Amino acid sequence: MAKKYHATKINPSKFSISQWPFYAILAPVAVFMILPILYIFNHAFKPFDELIEYPPRFFVKHPTFDNFTEFFKVSATSDVPVSRYLLNSLVITIVVCVLSIIVASMAGYALSKLKFKLKGIIFEINTIALMFVGVAVSIPKYIITE
Repeated sequence: MAKKYHATKINPSKFSISQWPFYAILAPVAVFMILPILYIFNHAFKPFDELIEYPPRFFVKHPTFDNFTEFFKVSATSDVPVSRYLLNSLVITIVVCVLSIIVASMAGYALSKLKFKLKGIIFEINTIALMFVGVAVSIPKYIITE
């Protein structure tokens, strides 16, 4: 009787020993990629004497919230307080996310389920547009909307 071949599923239901090499590579890469974010957060809680310390340390010895309180005190005396900037960022983020989900859902439905004349061309244009990184086209977008 021939032995059946059982391939590893793309989304396996349980852990398999064949996944160890993948996790052995993935775990150090994930730790390495999270280090800059941890470094930035640690800097936010460093007192001034630790910020200018040489050689710099990765972790904070004496964490403090003084940087944040000082920041809000200084920004409160400016023409536009930082709370206004935070509110603007929050509102814009929520509106853009909601509208993006709505428009992308409608476009995805139309491209997948409906039949119309330019469907193939629009699909190809969309596929080509996905190949460009957003940062690479930010300057042309700015020049067009200027």
